[in-house]
Formats: sequence, structure tokens, C-alpha cells
Amino acid sequence: HEHASYEHSVGDVIDFLMGIRSVQTLFVSPTLLRYSIVLTFCCDHIPVFHNMFSLTIQTCKSGWESLPALLKKCPNLETLVFEGLSHTYTVKCENVDGCLCKFSGEVPICLSSSPVKVLQIMGFGEAGVERETELIKYFLETVPQLEQLIVYYDTLFDDDVTELSSELKRFPTKASPSCEIQVIFGEPSS
Repeated sequence: HEHASYEHSVGDVIDFLMGIRSVQTLFVSPTLLRYSIVLTFCCDHIPVFHNMFSLTIQTCKSGWESLPALLKKCPNLETLVFEGLSHTYTVKCENVDGCLCKFSGEVPICLSSSPVKVLQIMGFGEAGVERETELIKYFLETVPQLEQLIVYYDTLFDDDVTELSSELKRFPTKASPSCEIQVIFGEPSS
């Protein structure tokens, strides 16, 4: 019965993705991110999102395992937005295409061949500045077409913004040396 339920879940997710495969913009909530873990087991059946130019991911500590599978199917993705960088290590992090973090020691193909030009991080600082900074540096050193990194820093102190901006601009290993880096105090205005 449990196996049949799992197969039904996979079918539901694939049907849902087939139905939205023409979208230009997609927002992935933490609930969908956790539920879409089935994507990691059915990567070959995920449709290609040829029209998707913008993807916003509202992160939660788990569920990142589905992101590489999804990003591989977005060949024209130009803007990637993370609402928070909350992430917890799982056993999938050890596989090169099992997660977006750098625990495996290898760069996931979904990042090294990514067409993303704009990367936005909102709510920076909410999940731990040091861990989030390392993840941003990892994106800088692995996303080859990146033209602009915008970090919205949720802090009480202007000096924190200046310090992070300087640290990221001094970071020597960038996949795209011409990437413009902006660190902005607070959240974007609507």
C-alpha cells in the first residue's frame, strides 16, 4: 500500500509539472519544496521548462534535494531568487547532483552549466551569516554566466552590509569575473 501511495505521489507531481511547463515565472514554496522530493527519484520524467526565465525558491531547512533536478530542466533560466538560504545537511548533500550545497566537493551540473544571469538572495542573515556567506561564495565560484548578485541583508547594522559587500567583492574565485555584486540593507521595496 505504501509503494502504491508513493507511485501515486510521483504521478501527481509529474502531472502537475507537465501542466505548468509553459510558465515564465515560478514560485516554489517550502511546502512544494518538501513535497517535490519525489523529483529526485523521477528526474527523467520532469518536463523541460523552456519558457521559464525566473524562479523564486522560498527555502526551508530540508527539501533542497529536489533543486538540482528542477534547475537542470530550466535551460533558459535568467533570474534565480532565494527567499532565505535556510539549509540543513542531509545524506543527499554528499552526492554531486543531490543538493546545491558544496558538501560533495564537486560542482553540481545544474550550477556549472547554469544560464542564470541574476541571483538574488533575500532575507540574508536569518539562517546564520557564516553558513549563508559560504553558500553565496559557492554560487559565485560555480555559476558561469552570473552577471549580477544582489543580496538583501536583514540586519540592524549598516556596517554588516558594508563588511559583507567588501568580503564578497574581494572573493578571488568567481566563475564569472565580471559579476556585479550588490549588498542592500533590508528587503526590496514592492
